[in-house]
Amino acid sequence: MSTEPFSTTTQLPSDLQQLTASGAAETDLFNAFMETVLRSRDLERGDLKIMHRAVRELRYALSVFARYRHVHKVTVFGSARAHPSNPAYELAKTFAQRMVAAGFMVITGGGDGFMHAAQEGAGREKSFGLNILLPFEQGANAVIANDPKLVYFKYFFYPKADLCEGNARLCPVPGGLWHA
Repeated sequence: MSTEPFSTTTQLPSDLQQLTASGAAETDLFNAFMETVLRSRDLERGDLKIMHRAVRELRYALSVFARYRHVHKVTVFGSARAHPSNPAYELAKTFAQRMVAAGFMVITGGGDGFMHAAQEGAGREKSFGLNILLPFEQGANAVIANDPKLVYFKYFFYPKADLCEGNARLCPVPGGLWHA
């Protein structure tokens, strides 16, 4: 990978040059991001596909969260395989109800089990789901399915990072955090 310094503005189309020349506070970060992308030109196609998908997924997730940036959030990590008969299921549901009553929104992986319990407690309006696309595993639970606050990811790392987006409050219940 090349490490030689170069000017990104001489290599960008005019619309991107206009964005970076706007003088906005984010201009330095935008330029650094574009330089990172340009320095990736010698990566293999598979690596570029992963990088592209990751950036697209993160950008979309951040745009979903942006409208709720002012709202405190709590993330509930828990097993997708927990049944409603599990005593901790009702605990997760009650916890989410209480957090919503205290002014929080609830974030989960959007699946079944404890995630479903937490979203039942929070209700659809106060829930986010960050679901991983797995061929033979979970889909979204009934509370968050087809909601604009449900975000799908291909890779495990990115929803973990987004589960903590603007959020210093975490609540683990048994079996969660994708076996981290």
